[in-house]
Parts: sequence; structure tokens; C-alpha cells
Amino acid sequence: MASFVKPLTFRVPLALAAHPRAKEFQQHQANLTKAKQVYFNTLAVYAVNFYLRCMGFETNLEESDSWNPVMQTLMDVADLTVKNHGKLECRLVLPEAKCVKVPAAVWQERIGYVAVELDQALEEATLLGFIDTVVTEELPLNQLRTLKELPPHIREYRQCPKSQAGAKQSSHSHALKPKVFCPDASPSNTMETDSSQQQQPQSQTAVVRLSQWLDNSFDADWKTVETILQPAPEPWLDLRSFPFDQPSKGLHTTVGVKRGKLLGSEIAWGGEKVALFVELHPTDSPKMNIFIELYPGGDRDRLPKNLQIMVLDHEGIAVIQTQARETENIKLQVSGEPRERFSIKLVLNDVSITENFLI
Repeated sequence: MASFVKPLTFRVPLALAAHPRAKEFQQHQANLTKAKQVYFNTLAVYAVNFYLRCMGFETNLEESDSWNPVMQTLMDVADLTVKNHGKLECRLVLPEAKCVKVPAAVWQERIGYVAVELDQALEEATLLGFIDTVVTEELPLNQLRTLKELPPHIREYRQCPKSQAGAKQSSHSHALKPKVFCPDASPSNTMETDSSQQQQPQSQTAVVRLSQWLDNSFDADWKTVETILQPAPEPWLDLRSFPFDQPSKGLHTTVGVKRGKLLGSEIAWGGEKVALFVELHPTDSPKMNIFIELYPGGDRDRLPKNLQIMVLDHEGIAVIQTQARETENIKLQVSGEPRERFSIKLVLNDVSITENFLI
């Protein structure tokens, strides 16, 4: 969508699963400095792996040197294999650092280098950006490309038959289709699961046509606010706002229409439920204003911890993302032109639910 503001970073919560694996690898090292290096590298790779899975890429940690205790001992390595594309290097950035360090040993056989900042408490990793190639061991962070360009950059490469590095293609290739599981009757709802689960064929998902809402035509699973939440929340009160731009500035906004859908009742979310609301407002220009809200479902009063929400453009690229952090609710704002496509993606416990829309 043309009106989105490009994000500069992508935050990843370092879940409990990340630290036990880092400790496991750390225990193979007798040298304390090497043990610390391996621990941090493991967290950096975990964060990039999480991001790529959210973007629909298939990865293989077991084929990565960073997941091999022998290679961890021999090298300062933090690579991640992206299936059918090549290897990314995931380099640690310390808090307040101005540069990312890339050892010369990993200057080859990489399709890119992602800078990953860890916070002091090691509870969160932030993907700062990436660069195609490096020729110096210290790269200034201000030379990084925006993270929004990473997915299309990866798609420019295809796997060479006998090399972990990718060969760049003359034209963009399509991303790997994610494994999906449709748990309910709604064709616009898809779930992405990890590689350990049974693979399901990807179904053709329906798109919610928002323009039809203006004619009072709704899909059966998009219900009124009162039907989903009792009592209905008061609009604009105590909401954490994360505006993409100021779409209504200078534009007269007419009375809009709002509908919601209860998500996350699937087993994979462990009983957690989230109410997603989308509100559409026409303006006196072709542009439409769209408000996106998240509330806890069921009898919960807080959104699930580590729940992430992303808005994807028509190419499936995440252009904005934020995290619930057990907040009461989240509100996002965006605008777009008629016939523009976008998606809303929720991620919890490595399982994602995506809703697709056509303005």
C-alpha cells in the first residue's frame, strides 16, 4: 500500500525456547569467551529465523553451521540456511553500538548479512537492517539497507546445486509457499506451522472485499462489535496507537463501517483468543481510511504476551509490525486506494493467522 511508512526495525521476543538452545550450544565450549560468542550468535540466528518464517520463507537450522557445535568451535559463525535461496549471516550488534562486526571468515558464500541487536536483558532482539556484501570487519550501521527490502532481495537468489551460496537471478522469483493449515470454515484465514508439523497443501484463500462493507454486505464470520465483545469497547479510549501516517489529515472522513472476527480458538494457540476489528472510512478523495484494532477475546483482559501483529503490502512484505506485551489493546491506522491489497498477520507461539483484504 502506497501510504505505509517503511519500518526501520523488526522486534523479536526471545522466547523461552531460544535460551535453552543457546545454553545447550554454550556447554560445548570450554573457553568462556567462545561460549559467550556462541550464546549470542544462537540468539541472533533465532531472531532472523523467526522473522523469515513470518515472511513465509522456509529455513533449515540443521543445515546451518551456526547449529553445528564443531563449526561453532572452529569459527565465529551465525549463518542461517534459507531453503532454495542460500545462506544469510546473522551478526550481533551490542546495545548502543555504531557498527556491526563481520569476521572475514564469513565474507563468502552468503546472500546477505542481517544486523541483530540484543537488549541488555537478552529478552528481545531487534533486526536493524541488512547489507548484500561486506569487505570490512566493521560495518557502520548507517550503511544498512532497510529491512523491508530483505524479502525481495532473498527472492533474487536461487540455490546453486553444489553450493550453500545463492546465484542471483535476472528476475524476481516467487517466495516459497508457506505450509498452511485451515482450521475453520473461513477461507480467508490461514495458519502457518513449523516444519515439524504435518504439511498441508496451500488452499486458495478468499479476500475480504472491504468496499462491499459500504453496501452493507459482509461475510458471515465478520460480525458486529457487540456480538463479539460484551460490552463493546469505547472507541479511541486507552488504545496504544501506532499510526502508519496521518491519512485523515486534510481529508473529510465520512461515517464508517466496522466489523470484527474472533481468532485464535485453534489448538495451536493454546486456547488464546484475539478479537480483530477492521473499520473502514471513505473520504472525499479516492483514499480510504482503515483502522485496525486488537482486543483480548473470551474472559481475558490482556492480549497474549508476545503476540505480534504485522501489516503486509500486496507483495506480502511486512511494512509495519508491533508487539502486544500483555497490553489491553492495540490500534493501528492506515490508508489506501481502491483495489489495493493488504494483509493483517498475527503471530503467537510460532503460529500465524493471516487475514487478506482488498480495499
